[in-house]
Amino acid sequence: MNFNKKFYDEVVGAFNSEYLFYRDHYEYDDDDIDTDYLNQEFGWFCEKYDCRFATGVSRISIIFNNEEYIIKYDKSLTKDSFKLEEYYYAQAAGKGLEKFLVPIETYYTDSGIEYGVQEKAMVFSFDALNSFSAETNKSYERIDNMVPILSVFSSEDIFMVFIQYYGEDLAEKFCSFCYNFGINDIHGGNYGYLNGAPVIFDYTGC
Repeated sequence: MNFNKKFYDEVVGAFNSEYLFYRDHYEYDDDDIDTDYLNQEFGWFCEKYDCRFATGVSRISIIFNNEEYIIKYDKSLTKDSFKLEEYYYAQAAGKGLEKFLVPIETYYTDSGIEYGVQEKAMVFSFDALNSFSAETNKSYERIDNMVPILSVFSSEDIFMVFIQYYGEDLAEKFCSFCYNFGINDIHGGNYGYLNGAPVIFDYTGC
């Protein structure tokens, strides 16, 4: 990945120090560290590094305004925390489905702090959707008869975006792949667009 590792190491080191202080000093657990909290309490950090935060169940993302890549940080500080995503991506690639997923790579600062780096996708807005074609709706129904779509995707609309872009066959294979591997938390906050294609950038499951 083509990013400035020295700069990313600095950002991770600075955030890690503050995160540990807040978590230990105030006895917060992972659920307390949410997007609103970080963007408010760490406003000085966002201004200094020209970034913002986004959070999920287990991850904190540091999203730079003018960088092509983002940083991911594990809330619970688990070692090798990105291995599962790396494994899923490798498995998807073996089935010709890697185009659906944004790969993530693990890096370490000189002091050993682990973080992930991932290409930045544009988060999707449903307001921008055109109506789906009749054929897309029929494809959804056919696939849903083979794979329980809503056990993978949180809404019909999200999966129909993938059908409309990738076609019925590939979309069905990808949904089956997610179902079989337990990737079951695909919602509006963990997929978007990369180079014009709909992709998933958070696929650890839940």
